[in-house]
Amino acid sequence: MDAYAIAQSLAAVLTAVTPPTGEDAKTVHEVPPDGLGGQECIVIWLPTEEQVPGPGSKDRSVLRYPVKLYLTSETDTPKGAKRLYAWHKALRFAVGSSVHLGRTDVAYAAVETINLADPEGAEFEGNWDVLSMIVAVRISEGVTFGA
Repeated sequence: MDAYAIAQSLAAVLTAVTPPTGEDAKTVHEVPPDGLGGQECIVIWLPTEEQVPGPGSKDRSVLRYPVKLYLTSETDTPKGAKRLYAWHKALRFAVGSSVHLGRTDVAYAAVETINLADPEGAEFEGNWDVLSMIVAVRISEGVTFGA
């Protein structure tokens, strides 16, 4: 299993997201860039890994990829919130409860959490309005790192 290759597959899925009406498609980075440079984008951050019990008492790895959508901050807070809601709907529809990454080492991938309103979710940080989600990627049984 190659966590970076999985991030690339996830980036391909996110690149294909149909943007909300009136919005442009966003560049998707499968690794954090040096800086955003004023460009609205989606960034896949490095995953955390957890061992979870699988069928037959076999542990499986779950990689949790933090994914953040960065939108230029709106001076009109209601307008900014409506943009976040629209993107929430588009991303949730595209990734939803299950997405196929086209990989034999991935059993499934799904949005575990998506946040608009809590401190770790829709953050109004400086010049950015941020929508955060965690995409959980369950690794197929018997697959290990480097395989």
